[in-house]
Amino acid sequence: DLIPRLKEKLLQTNPEDYVIVYYSGHGVLDYQLNYYLAMPQMDFAHPELLGLPYQQLEDLLDGIPAQRKLLLVDACHSGEVDKDDALQP
Repeated sequence: DLIPRLKEKLLQTNPEDYVIVYYSGHGVLDYQLNYYLAMPQMDFAHPELLGLPYQQLEDLLDGIPAQRKLLLVDACHSGEVDKDDALQP
């Protein structure tokens, strides 16, 4: 799996290192407004099956030694979604 391998590599950074993670591709919301990044073979009707949960990508940068971190996402629906407001009738 990509994320565990990448996390293992990022755990080898030093506090003074710069880490930039960049994703460019499709972004998809599921029926509960959870955000997924499209991966190869993803079913766009069911992104939870083979999509990469955005939270998992964000968590990738948590807990690594590098203190200078930047996550860039160039994808559809990449703005913040307030689930409480969006799901109210």
